Amino acid sequence: MKCGSANYRRRLAGVILTFYSCAVGASGLLSAQDAGSAAASGKQETPKPAELKPAETKSAETKPAQPKQEPDRTAQPDPAVIEDASPIEHPWANFPNGSWRSVRVLVETLDELGNVSSTTRTEMKSTLIAADARGYSLQIDSIVEIAGKQFKGQPQLVRHGYFGEAEGQEINLKSLGEEDVTIAGRTVKSEVRQATYEVDGIKRTSTIHYSSLVPPYQLKRVTVTDGLPVEQRSTTTVETIAIDMPHRVLDRIRSTAVVKTTRRSPQGTKVTLEVHNDDVPGAVISHSASEFDATGKVVRRSTLELIDYAVGGHPDGADPVTRRRRHTRTRPRRMD
Repeated sequence: MKCGSANYRRRLAGVILTFYSCAVGASGLLSAQDAGSAAASGKQETPKPAELKPAETKSAETKPAQPKQEPDRTAQPDPAVIEDASPIEHPWANFPNGSWRSVRVLVETLDELGNVSSTTRTEMKSTLIAADARGYSLQIDSIVEIAGKQFKGQPQLVRHGYFGEAEGQEINLKSLGEEDVTIAGRTVKSEVRQATYEVDGIKRTSTIHYSSLVPPYQLKRVTVTDGLPVEQRSTTTVETIAIDMPHRVLDRIRSTAVVKTTRRSPQGTKVTLEVHNDDVPGAVISHSASEFDATGKVVRRSTLELIDYAVGGHPDGADPVTRRRRHTRTRPRRMD
């Protein structure tokens, strides 16, 4: 075939066209492979975007600066709120388990003419079973005498919160600052705390003046009840009216405090005078009380006297000097 012939030119054009098509196909395949490689390398290079993690690391490194801001966040709540609601002083929880106190209580009910219509005498022994940060448990053994007949009650186990709350009830405790309390002309510095708890829509708020140095430590307490009908609302005021008063406690003279409690309600008023000694479990060694109706007439009166006591689990028959030995406190004082 001659180079210049028409057939030669046609065959040469076909070869060129075939070569071009193959070249284009190979180019497309390479492009696809490059795209796949790029995708694969993109996955492998995501660590490089992940190398933006240094930026995350930097942000993580800034996190240690966040604790510096935590004091600001903790400072935002009311600084008066006390997180730990455990009391500071309590006349039972200061003592070791097994400590006990026996008292004799005489209750007289008066008729409309002021004459005694009935009399009840009770001898009661209270034994400390346990005390923790939220409350204390007592076992109560009693013998009641009515109309000359004696009845021995079943032992009772009672649990009390330090602020009068029920078992497991949450207390909201706040510090209201400091304030002086005047007791028989003597000025005593005190810390003022407010304890609030609510149950079944009934709210009780106690404002307490506390001193860590002067017995009975709770120098004043005012408790107000809200959430009840007007005829059932009450206000109770407990105030120390004398301190460092000599008083006979069984076989010796001790320094005592005199505490007056006044409970007012629409039904009437009850006034109680108590003598407290810090060495006796429960503190109260005697009391006298009168209950008045809404017209101011006395309808009931009572007295309490200490019979005996023991610090720790000493039996009744043990040497009185041994079982009444002064207890050295090993835990913080608690507040009623």
